[in-house]
Amino acid sequence: MGRKKTIEKGPRNIDLDILLYDQLVMDSEHLNISHKLMLEREFVLRPLCDIAPMFAHSLTSTALRAHLQSLPPSTTANQLALMFY
Repeated sequence: MGRKKTIEKGPRNIDLDILLYDQLVMDSEHLNISHKLMLEREFVLRPLCDIAPMFAHSLTSTALRAHLQSLPPSTTANQLALMFY
């Protein structure tokens, strides 16, 4: 699409992140699969684990559920847990 960056981390015309594509690993100037930061982001891993919790990440060979469980608890999750006690 020929995006021209005007502001670092600024607004974009389109941003499509490809998290996984089977077990493909690709690292090029224009495309990275698997997404480099997905294992650090609860908002990515939580819904992905709803779909495929036992899917092994292509670089770590570890189940996505294990990656999610290894993240520090989020403030949102803690607040929700307190609502039910």
